[in-house]
Amino acid sequence: MLIGLGLGMQVQVADAVTSPTGTEVSTVNDLAIANAIFDSGAARGANAADIPLTGTTDAADGAQIEARIVRADTGAEVHPWAVIATAAGGAWSGSFPAVQRSAYRLKAEVRVQGSAAAAGTMASDFMVGHVVVLIGQSEDARMFADKYDARTGGGAPLKGDWQSVPAFADDTARDSFFIATFGDTGEGEAGSGTYEGNGIRAVSDMAPFTASVAHMANVVTRNAPGEKVLLINATQSGSSYVDLADDDDLDRNWNTSFADGVALVRSYGADVGVMMSSWTAAPSASGDGYRLRHYPLFTGMFAADDPSNPAGGTYVLDTDTATGENFDNLFWDLSGQNRAEAIFDAAVTRMAFHGPHRFEDNSGGTGGLIQQKQDTRISIRDWTRDAAVASIMLPKGPEIITYQNGSAANVNGDKVGVGDVAAVDWTDWSHPSDYSDDGLTARARHTGVAALYALGIGPSAAVNHEVPKFNRADWDASGAYVDLWYEASDGSTPAITTTRLARSEPPIPVTYNHRTEVAGFYINSEPAQRVEIVAGRVRVYPDGIAGAFDWSHTIFYGLGGASGIVQWPDDELDEIWKNLPIADVGFAGERLDGVAVEPMPLASDIANTLPAPIQFVTVAGSGPSFADPAGLGPNDGKLTFRVQVTPEAFGGGGQEILGQAGRVSLQRLNDGTMRVTLKDSTNTSLVGGTLSLAGVMPDNVFVDVVLALDLAGRRLRLFIDGVMTDDIQISASASGTLASNRSLNFFGSDSFGGAVGMLEVWKGYAPDGDTAALGAPYRRIAPDGAGGFVQTPGTSIWN
Repeated sequence: MLIGLGLGMQVQVADAVTSPTGTEVSTVNDLAIANAIFDSGAARGANAADIPLTGTTDAADGAQIEARIVRADTGAEVHPWAVIATAAGGAWSGSFPAVQRSAYRLKAEVRVQGSAAAAGTMASDFMVGHVVVLIGQSEDARMFADKYDARTGGGAPLKGDWQSVPAFADDTARDSFFIATFGDTGEGEAGSGTYEGNGIRAVSDMAPFTASVAHMANVVTRNAPGEKVLLINATQSGSSYVDLADDDDLDRNWNTSFADGVALVRSYGADVGVMMSSWTAAPSASGDGYRLRHYPLFTGMFAADDPSNPAGGTYVLDTDTATGENFDNLFWDLSGQNRAEAIFDAAVTRMAFHGPHRFEDNSGGTGGLIQQKQDTRISIRDWTRDAAVASIMLPKGPEIITYQNGSAANVNGDKVGVGDVAAVDWTDWSHPSDYSDDGLTARARHTGVAALYALGIGPSAAVNHEVPKFNRADWDASGAYVDLWYEASDGSTPAITTTRLARSEPPIPVTYNHRTEVAGFYINSEPAQRVEIVAGRVRVYPDGIAGAFDWSHTIFYGLGGASGIVQWPDDELDEIWKNLPIADVGFAGERLDGVAVEPMPLASDIANTLPAPIQFVTVAGSGPSFADPAGLGPNDGKLTFRVQVTPEAFGGGGQEILGQAGRVSLQRLNDGTMRVTLKDSTNTSLVGGTLSLAGVMPDNVFVDVVLALDLAGRRLRLFIDGVMTDDIQISASASGTLASNRSLNFFGSDSFGGAVGMLEVWKGYAPDGDTAALGAPYRRIAPDGAGGFVQTPGTSIWN
């Protein structure tokens, strides 16, 4: 007969043995390693692991071998007897299929079908749960390092007892989280040697490995009790994806720091269920560089929209890409070639990004908001929504931003000796502090949360892959405030707070105007000066920016490195990260107060709903559009355009928003993203179809767009609602001028449809987007209040 197991899988089940016909015996071999954990496929929505078994028998060739799965502690049956193999030459081999996840250690029992002899039982046991690989560099590697294990009895005793070890719930929790690590993470790791030599080790409050790993394990076991998790540490300090995957790069070895960990679980017949990454320090890039540069490594192919590889198609191993990356190894191969250099199978293993993590704005040698990290954040989000990688890509997990960065030194950043506890607040733009239980251990706690999201286990937010984000807004009709909150798919609205409020800690000193109850918010280009939690929502006030909100204001959250820092290092030293918004979405854990609300919400989700000023309408296909009847004339290669519009949705192609005929163009694509091209007077391409990532013109949302260019200064900048979204260094121009005989225009080819509030252009450059500094525009086209428009100056008419 047949019996269904797990997700609809079926195996043959033995009929009851009523009249024994022999005394043949069978034995079952132990697995190759202690603490063997099999991945059940949770990341891909499954709950079934095939357990490979081998053994011996004195039964004749052709005899059927049966097996069942039992609890190791009690012998209670978990999966019933089923035929799994046939005897051949005194041996047998087969797999018991579809073993489901269990809170218990398991064993296999085997027998010869029809034999009255006692069943053979494996001496060792195994577990069915989850196998996760974490890749990265020092921000993660330090969690596994003796050098940063600042707890009582830890590997860094001179640093003091800054880190705690959380209490685990019970003995089941102490036997639920395991790690496999290698011998040189570059950070003085707790352990040495190889993955194989280190084996698989349990983590608990009794055997914490490091304080950070214990916190990670505690979060996982408290929020998903009974689930067995193996974490393979594949992090190494000072490395990048290229260092990992390029065999000629000696900074990191593919096998010893990564692939050997995968081989360890495959040695006993298991595999990896999901790979996790927030690796965004060394690999981050401007524009869409994070996705485009690493696309070949993750897929074996170039992205279909990669402008540096317009031919697209399959990546040839060990060749340089147009941007200089070289990969001898792949994570997956989606090209259809099934190349052996790809370590993962798309049918088995998934990819989960939970980055970028926080980087400190105004620090690390960078002034102001860190544009590159903002670009990387958007690039990763776009990648996780790319249909071409849907077979491997999970929804993006929660980004790790609520923790303390910093190492031991004085406030000026001059490092001091280890053990100098008088200067524990030194700021560090990317590394979690080991001098705080809210530093490295907090990063570990949030990595545990991200692992639950990747696996889809634990609280419903993780099961449904719902990261809290600002997706609802209420713009008070009087302009007095804006309320922002998160609504889950089930209609619930989890309360939003901050770490400081959740812990009832004193407020941050109000030394600067931007220091408000909730940090990280901007009104147009200015840091908000009054943001509060009101009834579980974030309330933003116009105080200090405007008397009241009106149609021209836009709210931003989490720009740059998503740190909330405006005044550095003061904000860092006063722990402004504790003022970043978090949401209670059901996770428990010591010093885990909530999950960070996702930075940079979609503009359309929190769009300004206050009435816009009088506008006139232009219709796609019929206009009006506007072009100067004269050419640009003599010029110094400087132009600034400004458009205030509410664009309509459209299909296909791109809409011309503004430009100079055949030389300068800002286009809006049908997904709202924007594309820029630029040529000088010699028709030399200086910017070739560059896509803006952060610059978006959503359907039916009023936007204020400024495009400023300076050929001599080699800059092209795009501003949306007062915030610079793109700062492009253009190629050098031989002439330094724009074509004098080409005319300026708005809405070329009548392709744009929507409402228009203002169109302006100056023969000058506004480096910060402030057009007021340029004086009167060369041309202004504005509504006339009667449904039409008026042009100034009126000496010539653009049509």
